Amino acid sequence: MKNNFCIDFSKKTDAIDLSMNIDNEKKEVLEKNFLNLGVFGRITLDAINVSICILDKTGNIIAVNQAWKDFYDINLGENYHKNYCIGMNYLGVCHTSTGLYSEEAGQMATGIVRVMNGKLDEFTLEYPCNSPNEMRWFLSRVTRLKEDNDHFLITHETITDRKLAEEKIQNLLNAKSELDHHVKNDMSTIFNL
Repeated sequence: MKNNFCIDFSKKTDAIDLSMNIDNEKKEVLEKNFLNLGVFGRITLDAINVSICILDKTGNIIAVNQAWKDFYDINLGENYHKNYCIGMNYLGVCHTSTGLYSEEAGQMATGIVRVMNGKLDEFTLEYPCNSPNEMRWFLSRVTRLKEDNDHFLITHETITDRKLAEEKIQNLLNAKSELDHHVKNDMSTIFNL
């Protein structure tokens, strides 16, 4: 099935098929990996107000933090499984994306692979992901966990306020430029009298 990188929340039929079934053995391994984070590690991840997932070396999501779960619950609700994408292959979702934001999904997959292969220490990508009610932008960051070559951290930080401020500044600059043009033309007319 083809997936949207950023789920189109206005059309549930275009959303990622999140009704995956994970066999019990794989689920136990994923849960064990998450438990290896330790209580302090889990508490620390959950305290961060940025959506975070941890990938294994094959791109499977093995852990997510509370901010990830909260975003998921708010945007997908009860109609989707409560696994919060744990067990899904992040790269697989990126590689099979079509439609809205699929270009960014391809860029994201390339960036993740470059970090996994050691060609980049960090990859960042700004991307839009609008909901039916609001325009939203995120900054995604991919890094290798220090002292661990087999796990990777991906964050999705909301940058909507910054993007809206940048848009407002650009609109003001455009208006100023247009005003400058009119003033210059008006001054030229006055001097030619």
